[in-house]
Amino acid sequence: METATLERVSQQDLLRFVDQWLDDNSWKLDAAVIDFALDIRQMVADLDD
Repeated sequence: METATLERVSQQDLLRFVDQWLDDNSWKLDAAVIDFALDIRQMVADLDD
């Protein structure tokens, strides 16, 4: 059985990922999913690296 290895990502990398994901997919998402993604983005932005 293989195990997954997670790389540590920076706060900025994660914010860029969420922003890009929203840019690519927001037109086809339900408002509740967009709100959830924005909540996650805000929580990440509030973290201290």
